[in-house]
Amino acid sequence: MFFRIRKQVVIRAIDFAPTIISWLKKERDWAYSLDDYRRMPEGSLGKSVADYLDARQFDFIYDSYHHDIRHVLLGYDMNTTGEIRLQAFMVGNNWLWNYKGWMAFLLGVVLLPELWGTLYRDFKRGKRTQNLKDIPWVHQLHQPIHQLRRQLNIPPMHIELDIDYLSSLTE
Repeated sequence: MFFRIRKQVVIRAIDFAPTIISWLKKERDWAYSLDDYRRMPEGSLGKSVADYLDARQFDFIYDSYHHDIRHVLLGYDMNTTGEIRLQAFMVGNNWLWNYKGWMAFLLGVVLLPELWGTLYRDFKRGKRTQNLKDIPWVHQLHQPIHQLRRQLNIPPMHIELDIDYLSSLTE
């Protein structure tokens, strides 16, 4: 029961984050729409993002088109666990200035110690990957996703138990 409460706090905080961010920051300009992504070559980063979002009936995340790209390129799901894992990767990738990422990461670390081993591996994976901070994603969208992963030295992901799966064991 205590696990479910901790998990719900994390889920609600992560779900509320885009609202807080919209208050703090104006929306960025982006050259492409989701329809543009859909028309990109099969296997490209852009088409892979469109396929991922369409399969889950998601749209772009407000003010953070780059965020969706990172989820798909790095292989982290767009759920509670995937968000926290992505932020652990980004912290390891030397994104020390990203206050939103640090908030999600720290919330996960403090409230979900069940994920510590997984988050540590994601942090180390981020350390081994080329720094993604200054990648001009708009110029990478037509590139094959597997080529970008190799070029950026992104190690394969370790499959771990998902927090949603863990919670189903306790219900």
